[in-house]
Amino acid sequence: MGKSIKQFHYVNKEQKHHGHRKTVRMVKIHGGKGLKTMTHYKKGKKMYTVKKPLTIVEIVTIHQGKFIPGLFSDCNGTRKNRK
Repeated sequence: MGKSIKQFHYVNKEQKHHGHRKTVRMVKIHGGKGLKTMTHYKKGKKMYTVKKPLTIVEIVTIHQGKFIPGLFSDCNGTRKNRK
């Protein structure tokens, strides 16, 4: 048949460049647990990273090979103001 969710391992990384800025989106699934991260860089320096766990529905959908629109829409973090 196929691998169960517990034995499913998946890693995907996407980089987007916008001038001097870069956004890296990554999805990792290992042992039935998943994590999605979004990292923002500005002029080569990391500004901030947002990490969120994947829900079981998202893991099953990725396991089936389906596209998830808006997967990273809840990873909109902002850098805290420092004085």
